[in-house]
Amino acid sequence: MNSLRDVARAGVVTALVIVACAGAASAASWSFAVITDTQHAGNVNPDNTGNIAGGVSTVELTELTNALLNEPIDFLLVPGDLVQRYPKVPVTDMNATQMVSGELALWKSIVQPLVDKGVGIYPVRGNHDKSAPASVWTAAFPTLPANGPANALGLTYSFMHEGSLFLGLDEYATTVGTRLTVPQAWLDTQLTTQPCNHVFVFGHVGAFPQEAETGLCTVDDAGGNKVLDPAGIVARDAFWSSLSASYVDLYLAGHEHMYALGQAPDVNDLLRPLYQQTYQVICGVNGAPVTGTGATYWETDKNVTAEYEDRDPNHVGYLLVTIDGGYGICEYKVRNNTTGLFETVDTFGIPEPATLTLLALGVLAALGRRRKGA
Repeated sequence: MNSLRDVARAGVVTALVIVACAGAASAASWSFAVITDTQHAGNVNPDNTGNIAGGVSTVELTELTNALLNEPIDFLLVPGDLVQRYPKVPVTDMNATQMVSGELALWKSIVQPLVDKGVGIYPVRGNHDKSAPASVWTAAFPTLPANGPANALGLTYSFMHEGSLFLGLDEYATTVGTRLTVPQAWLDTQLTTQPCNHVFVFGHVGAFPQEAETGLCTVDDAGGNKVLDPAGIVARDAFWSSLSASYVDLYLAGHEHMYALGQAPDVNDLLRPLYQQTYQVICGVNGAPVTGTGATYWETDKNVTAEYEDRDPNHVGYLLVTIDGGYGICEYKVRNNTTGLFETVDTFGIPEPATLTLLALGVLAALGRRRKGA
């Protein structure tokens, strides 16, 4: 797949790279943040009216909102599981539609200060959110772009911001048995026709899951356990290859209540150097119980480079991405439980398209991985 971004990255001569770098310093910077998995298992339905006393991690979400009010962000991405309602939770006095609708209203009320400040909110559904009909979601977020595939209008969508492309994927609109899917044809069209400096894709589950968790390559066995699915692996690899071929900067996910940063090679381009590989970032730290027990990515045969993980169940965190002159700096920030302040504990850089050649020469070493205390 050859996109406009392929041409920008692969065909720029050194002289043009230098010009691009020289002009980058004068470009205005902008930022966005990512949070996910803010659900809470304390569903209580005392009056059967939709006034939910639970379903949202109100303390953690309030802390995140207050912290983000102090960040110069233009918008917030939320890769799923905003609220709790899930078929496994017993409910006797309220149906799923009422419950999810009430919980989403509660969630929105907590982040309203961000909206009042002018921060855009761009969520996609997770496994908890999809417990109610899709109409409940689209009613709660009526201003999301309605430019996705026909079966996922208001669920899957794209938008441009400052020359960068953002693709939000609803991975529950279509399933194959218990395996989740992405709208691959729609995604390919977006990646190959949109001219842009950076591309960010976000969906609820990781392409490469941690141990014993749902991913784009798993199904449920007879006992409800997650197992690798051969057809799912093929579909997942096609998805990852499409991201890689268009030099997508980040695939942002949640579902697993932890922070995990890694890079995976493209099965169709195994010789691509590490600095050109797409990052997968799981951003699910919000105080929910940590899922999985492994210290590295599950599918070791894929040679995923797990660069940094945070499994502290007491952490609340968000990812802050700042684009400055074309370059991107990503900071993972967590709440210091002693001071209550959010502190950066992991930082990594992403280059603008025209500078990958310089990265190969080591000129932009300052954009390499940096970790607190390292």
